[in-house]
Amino acid sequence: MGYPSLHILVAASEATPYAKTGGLADVVGALSLELAKLGHDVILVLPYHRCVRDSGRSFRAVGALKVPTPAGLVDTVIEEDLVPVGDRRHRMRVWAFRHDAFFDRAGLYQEKGIDYPDNLDRFVYFSRAALEGMVFLKNQQSWRPDIFYLYDW
Repeated sequence: MGYPSLHILVAASEATPYAKTGGLADVVGALSLELAKLGHDVILVLPYHRCVRDSGRSFRAVGALKVPTPAGLVDTVIEEDLVPVGDRRHRMRVWAFRHDAFFDRAGLYQEKGIDYPDNLDRFVYFSRAALEGMVFLKNQQSWRPDIFYLYDW
């Protein structure tokens, strides 16, 4: 008896091999890939941290959003990496939401042991960008998640 393929959105502030400060990144990266290997259509969404840009992966812009924030609309680029899965005909999508003022920084959450003072704003923005990304997917590709895996922030 087989199981139906599901559309699964995984959202986290870090995931290997893109961005890592601890075990969360290992769990998110491995779980996303394993779900894709089981035949599910997985989209992993992350902030476009500087280390994501520098990860050596082949990101390319696939869309743009205007993300509502308390300070107004924030222009956001959706950067995509395609990860081969299994027989290499199937690929897992990794989307990174790019807004350099929030994420082009030396560290993910802090620098030299001091938390960034705008972390709350940064990750509220990321959460909203993930939701706006789902609207974009629904409108552009008729893709709607069956399951959301949401971590930390």
